[in-house]
Amino acid sequence: MKGFRGGAGGDWGQRIGSEYMVGARTPTGVGGFLMRAGTADRVTEFDAWMYRDFWRRLKGRYGL
Repeated sequence: MKGFRGGAGGDWGQRIGSEYMVGARTPTGVGGFLMRAGTADRVTEFDAWMYRDFWRRLKGRYGL
């Protein structure tokens, strides 16, 4: 949500402002990765880790 200040949560999940989400995505110690547009031109080790972590968290939730 553009311009949304603070945060709100409930059984439907968490809502935060889009400015905060985009500004808070760069992990410490990582130079570039595909999910951060323009910082990498190939799949990095961090991209692979992020994909595995994402899959690990979702597969059980949706029975995949």
